[in-house]
Amino acid sequence: MLQLGKSTHGYIVRNRLAVWGSLLNNCKIYGRIDLAEIAVKKLIKLEPNNGGYGVMLANIYGAIGEWDKARTVWKTLKEQKANKIQGCSWIEIGNQVHHLFC
Repeated sequence: MLQLGKSTHGYIVRNRLAVWGSLLNNCKIYGRIDLAEIAVKKLIKLEPNNGGYGVMLANIYGAIGEWDKARTVWKTLKEQKANKIQGCSWIEIGNQVHHLFC
């Protein structure tokens, strides 16, 4: 059995988040709701308190006109009190790093 240290395990989880997140984003671009649903389930297992995945799924449903499904996702997010994690970017200007929150 493979034994992973905490730092290695965190690295693997981050990679999985990146892969599933990339797939979810591409599902949004190409309208693949079937794969989006799978990706969201995997992402929620890895990061259950991040409501951003549900938000993205609801937006994908809305984009294809599946308003009942979008409402169901929004209702579930509200019931679970899931929060979308605030986005953050960094930019370096004149050897000083600035944080931008959205």
